[in-house]
Amino acid sequence: MKQQFPGKSKHGGLDETSSVPLYSQLASLLRGKIAAGQWKEGDLFPSETQLVQDYGVSRGTVRQAINQLTQQNLLYRKRGVGSMVTSARIDQSLNEFYDLSTSFGATGLDLLVELKGAKELAPPSTVMDRLRLKTGTRVFWVERVLSARGEVLIVEHIFVPVEFFPGLLAQDLSERNLYELFLREYGFKVNRAQESFEMVEVCRHEALYFGNLLVPLLQHTRVTFDEIRPFEFRRSTIRGDICTYHVEIKVG
Repeated sequence: MKQQFPGKSKHGGLDETSSVPLYSQLASLLRGKIAAGQWKEGDLFPSETQLVQDYGVSRGTVRQAINQLTQQNLLYRKRGVGSMVTSARIDQSLNEFYDLSTSFGATGLDLLVELKGAKELAPPSTVMDRLRLKTGTRVFWVERVLSARGEVLIVEHIFVPVEFFPGLLAQDLSERNLYELFLREYGFKVNRAQESFEMVEVCRHEALYFGNLLVPLLQHTRVTFDEIRPFEFRRSTIRGDICTYHVEIKVG
């Protein structure tokens, strides 16, 4: 007999009327709790029986949700014990310059970088202002998607002046850390950066990559400088459940 649910579960906010399967909703909810630190690396994850009781769903739904989290390397099964929590998050300090792809690679997961688009174009007004470009200046635009565990984690849009990076489109733009390419091939060394963060809704274009996510998105905007001038504008849309940023503040 099929289990019935009265719309939204009183235990976890699961919505039977949604087009997203219940097991995916439950997996997203549990993923968010792992991200928030409710269960830490090495902790024993709640049993199927406990999750059935907590969320008022069937054992099959719970099992599918746990399988999804296991496939995403957030859980692993330990014989005779149960499901254990792994660590697969970026823990990034804002007190130093960093590259998101390198930071995520440090988690030990296999990060896939896919080049989705690259061309020369007239810069959008925001890019022109932030890079202090003169009228008529052209830029290269690069779009990349970073994935792991079969899921899209980050979508990057990168703009650099054509005059600074001649022949850029002939380079391997799927290289994990483009700052290494900028230094090696063009002599641009990062000296400083201006950054901002904001929570955003997925736009129509990036929804093609992220799909029907039930997690928040963080937009990270950066202008990168060498010693005298800005040379890169980068806007990254990041799954909010994979990143923890921290900063150390000294007083006096």
